[in-house]
Amino acid sequence: GFVTEPEKEMFEKLTGISGVGPKMALSVLTTLSVSELAAAIISSDIAAFSPVSGVGKKMAERIILELREKVTNDNMLADIGGVAGIVNPESEAVNALVSLGYKRAEALKSIASVKNLGDTTEELILLALKRLG
Repeated sequence: GFVTEPEKEMFEKLTGISGVGPKMALSVLTTLSVSELAAAIISSDIAAFSPVSGVGKKMAERIILELREKVTNDNMLADIGGVAGIVNPESEAVNALVSLGYKRAEALKSIASVKNLGDTTEELILLALKRLG
């Protein structure tokens, strides 16, 4: 099962893409949260898909191309907190680490490993820096 309804909806959207099976869709949703995935799709951020096992540049481009309209025209934006200007502690912490010089994949991985340990952006950054250092 899925934890949230938006997660299930995104899984169904992903599996509707030619070349994306259930295993790859789960890999995407395990690596990226629904809000991170939606933000990557809306902003055409191919690099956000780099930590996802089995998704290369071409598949990332296909996912972005096929889901852009479905994500932006969907009520999913409201369900995940208004993705247009995503402001959540996890994405802010990832962006902060990237601006400090860490690779996006490295930042995503470290924030994912500490996301349950801190509530604020600052706490997440500190915890991730301890893990990275």
